[in-house]
Amino acid sequence: MSGLSVSFIVPCYCTEKQLLMRCLRSILALGDNLDFEIQLIDDGTPQSQVESWVKEIGDNRISYHYQENTGLSGARNAGIGLASKEYVQFVDSDDYLFAGQYRRCLELLEKYSPDLLKFDMKEVYSLEPDAFSYDDGRCAVYESGAEYMLQKSLFAAAWSYLVKRDVVADKRFVPGILHEDEEFTPRLLLDCGKTIVTKLAPYAYYQRDDSIISNRDEGHLDRRFSDLLKVYDYLKDYRKTLYGGKLAALSRRIDQLGESFVYELIRLSPDKCFLDRWLIRVKESGVYPLSVRWYNWKYALFCGLTCRMWMVRFLYCVNKILRLL
Repeated sequence: MSGLSVSFIVPCYCTEKQLLMRCLRSILALGDNLDFEIQLIDDGTPQSQVESWVKEIGDNRISYHYQENTGLSGARNAGIGLASKEYVQFVDSDDYLFAGQYRRCLELLEKYSPDLLKFDMKEVYSLEPDAFSYDDGRCAVYESGAEYMLQKSLFAAAWSYLVKRDVVADKRFVPGILHEDEEFTPRLLLDCGKTIVTKLAPYAYYQRDDSIISNRDEGHLDRRFSDLLKVYDYLKDYRKTLYGGKLAALSRRIDQLGESFVYELIRLSPDKCFLDRWLIRVKESGVYPLSVRWYNWKYALFCGLTCRMWMVRFLYCVNKILRLL
């Protein structure tokens, strides 16, 4: 692909060999027509054997870097500093790419030269790589990331887009928190010019029982929700520096983050005491009740169904009985 180049940033920590090799080989399967590098950041894996695994592959496009453990944010930040190509792509070490789908995304990059290209994903459950093909290559073109955020709900995962290195180079993930993507991606998009969104799904998102998202231990949930509150506050502070369309775009995102927060409380709270404790906290923090806005019918409906605390408790009880969410 003439002139196109990509830096793949792959953080790893205690990733099983089978998963990491699957990830790396899926990137290498893109072939020799693309100028790319893989910045593999080993975030302090104890007794790490990752370097020897990389030597087994024997491809000089993989650059291995070991650092003391700093968490996913710190590993990604290190990768941003090392990236040297035109575009940057984050890939989690237990996920992988569908090469055919990814090449079609690269064709869109060649055609439009956007600051950011956002794509879809496919959930996978097997350790063996899936074969996947999806023919809908249509895309929507937005003049800026802010325009996209004003019109669409945002899926914030950092691996769900290709972004120009010039745009991401001065950005960093907040270290030491969960849900760091929720803080990082909105700020990134607000600085993007032309933004392309496609339904192509080149990313295989591996679902595992021991993932952060699936952990319903009460202590872990407390940390998750505490970190979401931090993200909410970070974005509110950042909003104070904005005006015009960017201000409106981030305000919408903050409101929808609040919507997601209340939804997750209803879905994940292990008992009513936990729910009530967190309802009080989110009310004191200004997350709840949700701002009355017409962003889309789902937001408006959920806003109406949760406008009183007793309604949230009722939805929680209904979900507990019927397991709807």
